[in-house]
Amino acid sequence: MLTAVLLASFAIQEATPPSSPVSDLPTGWTWAIEPQELPSWGQPHWEFGAGAVVLSPDYKSRGIVLRYVQCDDLKKTNGRSTEFQPVLIGENGIIEDQGAAGSSGSSECTIRFWNYPNTAPTDVKQVGLMRLNEDGRQLLSRKTLETAKSLNADVLPLPTIGEKLQLDLPTIGGGRAKIEELKGKFVLVDFWATWCTPCMKKMPKLKALAKKHADELAIVGIDMDRDVEKGKSKIVEEDLSWPQVSCVEATNGHPDLWHAATGIGAIPVIIIADRNGIVRWIGGSWGMEQALEDVMAGDEDHPAAG
Repeated sequence: MLTAVLLASFAIQEATPPSSPVSDLPTGWTWAIEPQELPSWGQPHWEFGAGAVVLSPDYKSRGIVLRYVQCDDLKKTNGRSTEFQPVLIGENGIIEDQGAAGSSGSSECTIRFWNYPNTAPTDVKQVGLMRLNEDGRQLLSRKTLETAKSLNADVLPLPTIGEKLQLDLPTIGGGRAKIEELKGKFVLVDFWATWCTPCMKKMPKLKALAKKHADELAIVGIDMDRDVEKGKSKIVEEDLSWPQVSCVEATNGHPDLWHAATGIGAIPVIIIADRNGIVRWIGGSWGMEQALEDVMAGDEDHPAAG
């Protein structure tokens, strides 16, 4: 099991409940693991929360790294990965200097990690982990869409299984990809980037699907590259013939809006909608072929409206 392999080498110490846990969480967030007192930093690693969270002090950069291994039934909500946020607490309250975050893993487990390069291990007294619930995710998406509107930026609203895909985005080279204009076809939205190895490895399969279902499938790519020209070059190089949306160009240079609006952090992510534009599947590229077949087969008795 991936979890056992990843955590086997780390020393485990028992955590002590905090004397004064942080209780005033932001709207939409709940505790996945309540704040816990840390023992001394004599060990190179420290685990808490049933062995799910690992803190690793980085003495070279004077920072710390927090890793979280997720292999439970909370992994997907409406086809989206559950979002977590660490809470590091020092003598003066919550430590705000969060650095870079990222994720890796497989279809079964996800490893999330956060770097705090400016925080010394001895500065941290308690550590907790927050989870963004579905109501919070929807609230965050709505607020982000309001921000996008004020910036004259286009971004995909939160996709939810069973609801209409609100697709209306500017495409590279001009024009717009609109769900209303695609009615009558199945729609596959592909979130990808040149730096994402699984994204690029699945392109031949995606091109095969486009050829096989040329008359009934519309594909729209969402290029998550911050380097717009690099993404455009790869589109030509890979001969990706379907419409593409640049996350940078669509948002007028505010690509960070995408994660908050869509709830999509790690890629590749595939969204499949039926002929009426209703989202039927959200997942990784490893399941897209079977998922598309299932959506098409399940839609045979429900012709497109209008």
